[in-house]
Amino acid sequence: MTDSPHIALERVSFRFADGATLFEVLSEVFDNRHTGLVGRNGVGKTVLGRLLAGELQPSEGHVLRQGRIVYLPQRIVAAPGARVVDLMGCAPWFDALQRVIRGEPQADDIESLDGRWDVTERLQGALQGEGLAHLDLQTAATQLSGGECGRVALLGALLAEADMLILDEPGNHLDLPSRKRLGQRLANWRGGLVLISHDRELLAGMQRTVELSAAGLRSYGGSYAFYQASREQQREAALQALDSARVERKRGERELRQQHERQQQRSASGRRQGKDSNQAKILLDMQKGRSESSAGRTAKRLEARRQQLDELVREAAAAVLEEQSGDSACTDRAPAVRASGTVLA
Repeated sequence: MTDSPHIALERVSFRFADGATLFEVLSEVFDNRHTGLVGRNGVGKTVLGRLLAGELQPSEGHVLRQGRIVYLPQRIVAAPGARVVDLMGCAPWFDALQRVIRGEPQADDIESLDGRWDVTERLQGALQGEGLAHLDLQTAATQLSGGECGRVALLGALLAEADMLILDEPGNHLDLPSRKRLGQRLANWRGGLVLISHDRELLAGMQRTVELSAAGLRSYGGSYAFYQASREQQREAALQALDSARVERKRGERELRQQHERQQQRSASGRRQGKDSNQAKILLDMQKGRSESSAGRTAKRLEARRQQLDELVREAAAAVLEEQSGDSACTDRAPAVRASGTVLA
């Protein structure tokens, strides 16, 4: 692994306090590529984002990080007394500049402001560009709506001097013009990016797509359109495999019925011959025992084969269901399944 910014998952598992497993043995590298992280609701994308950012620790495995990482959660909760500039994550530089202006600089204020003397103008310009010019940097965060809090925090994340951004559903609560501005800002972002989203337009600008599902992580080396095409091919292949398994089971069951019928015919013929013969009773009993033993072995063999055919169909159905368990934007075409997991004919 090079020293370039990245986040590496090494056999990471996560379990809740009650012992329930969310996911396990995840291994993947997130680097300078803009990556869309997709998956159905409830599969664990937000938890995975927090693991990548270091806000949560894995139950097993390791998360290795290289570079400065900035994480923006899906829901922004302002701390008591927070201002707009705090939501933007730029308070240390803004406050340092204010102390210098008042003639009360602290020991490292001058050094921290190197290259940032225009921090006030930059932040106010960003607010204006986002249509939030009515906000002052020292406006109390409690005066902002939930949507405004998210927009302000997102601006700060994009202005941060980060090597990688992890954004969890940043398009939530944004109107169409704001989402378009967000898409352009992400396109212009030169660092690494992990975008957790269901927004197809935002995901369309990603360089690759990583899907989190019950089966783990699967990486697709392209945009969301490439991911969708690949998923469709996988679904079609899984459905074809299921159809083939069903056909094989039907053919096998027909053969099993024929074998069972032949075995019954042989047993019946043996019983008739025994009745018609003049053999001693002890010999007839021995023949009957051998016949019953043979019939028992045959029945076990047929039942084992029947179970194999059922398992073949179950595995094929599970593969189809796995393909349906990805992003909620995908078309659902899962087969009908009983609670036991047996596919309905």
